[in-house]
Amino acid sequence: MKSTHQLCLLTTLILTFTTFTAAAQESGRITGKVSKSQSEETVQFANILLQKVNADKQKRIKGTTTNAKGRFRMQNLDWGQYRLIFSYTGYSSREISGIKLSPGNPEVTLDTVTMRATAEDLEA
Repeated sequence: MKSTHQLCLLTTLILTFTTFTAAAQESGRITGKVSKSQSEETVQFANILLQKVNADKQKRIKGTTTNAKGRFRMQNLDWGQYRLIFSYTGYSSREISGIKLSPGNPEVTLDTVTMRATAEDLEA
């Protein structure tokens, strides 16, 4: 009786682990960091728009902002090709396209994305 209970428990644990592992492998993640081009200072709270690129159209999938350290993460993304658009007040927008997520490439970590100021700072 005890051995049957242990076997059932072991089987349940294996199935649970297998299910979570399979679910984790069915989605991708994009991560990176945003900084100012004239310095290596990070851009806090920059806006990031994610678009999935299809043969006939582009659609907005999700958006996020960088954190206080200029880093961002987008996860639970379907496999496919994506474009990221970065924007921040006072800076030119940046676009990065050709990002591909697949079972063989489930995570993309971008090099530091630099943003260029559009105007000089005003002095008081």
